[in-house]
Amino acid sequence: MDYIRQFINILSSGSLVLLAILWIRLLRSGLWRVYQWFTVYIFALWVETGLLLAVVSRPRAVYGSIWVVSRPIVLGLEIAAVLAIFGRWTESYPGIGKFGRSLVVVLMAISIGVAVSTLPVAWSADGWSVVFQLITIANRATNLCLGVFLLLTLGFFYKFGGPVAANLRRHTWAMTAYVMANMVSYFVMSNHIFWLSSLLFPSVSLAAITYWIFAFRQAGELQPAVTGNRHEWEKVEALNEQLQRLADSVTPSGAHGTKKRK
Repeated sequence: MDYIRQFINILSSGSLVLLAILWIRLLRSGLWRVYQWFTVYIFALWVETGLLLAVVSRPRAVYGSIWVVSRPIVLGLEIAAVLAIFGRWTESYPGIGKFGRSLVVVLMAISIGVAVSTLPVAWSADGWSVVFQLITIANRATNLCLGVFLLLTLGFFYKFGGPVAANLRRHTWAMTAYVMANMVSYFVMSNHIFWLSSLLFPSVSLAAITYWIFAFRQAGELQPAVTGNRHEWEKVEALNEQLQRLADSVTPSGAHGTKKRK
């Protein structure tokens, strides 16, 4: 298994280098202004990856202590980066945006339920701390929620949405693959198949980061022109109004607003 461990270290070290290249590229191209939360997220990932690589040969307690502090911070930034993606898709549809934020809450509750339901299988019996276990579950639940949310976003706007910048479309697909690989790898790890989880996520991570480096272009921010279809736009507008009413019905602020309108 030594050759697998060496290969994993190469993948992790490569991800560390590519994360730095991606972050610098975002800064130099000025795209950090458009993808602010993603830029902060990449920097946090770079710090986390570097710290964990620095202590990989230390006792597991040291590694775990860093991870349980860094992971909640990274997860919070990951949520912000995904919501920023969704916000750009829905710039012209405020009703859909409000509905989407409500959907994130629902999906998170379902994802937590799915993660907790695996406890009899995934809960370690070899002395891991409770905090480490809970962060692992939160990591899986968050990435499952965000992955499903991004897939629903892509599916919805493929059917109803207008054209968006090429960068945004590519970014959404890459982020979807990234968070889903994260979720699967940590579930595999919780089932004690450490070598497989240690190969899966670094491999997908390396591919996603490489893709981001080459896919992000300043020209990719140009909004493609499209010939309007009045009938299609009327259908989308009607759907937008329905989602606005649905979002109002499931949020406290919307409920108050409904009462005021009455």
